[in-house]
Amino acid sequence: MKTGKTIDEAYEAYRKEEEELAEIVSVKEGHVVINAGYEYNISLDTIKGHADILRWTHHLCEKTWMTIRILERFIEVAAHNAGLKIHP
Repeated sequence: MKTGKTIDEAYEAYRKEEEELAEIVSVKEGHVVINAGYEYNISLDTIKGHADILRWTHHLCEKTWMTIRILERFIEVAAHNAGLKIHP
């Protein structure tokens, strides 16, 4: 009896999650916008280096609506828009 997902099913679930995260965390009008229940805006002007991303990550961890996946997405979006690498 087959119990696991097929590769296509797993890919589709991943793609759907990525689409949802792209709606939750986006860049609009010079801000990283996190929309997880309500809209939370972070000015891109406050994200110039890795230390800024760490500071914002620490701050966002205090939010009751924050999840690990949303936080990961924030880090990816913030780093990309600041021209920073987060992976070697």
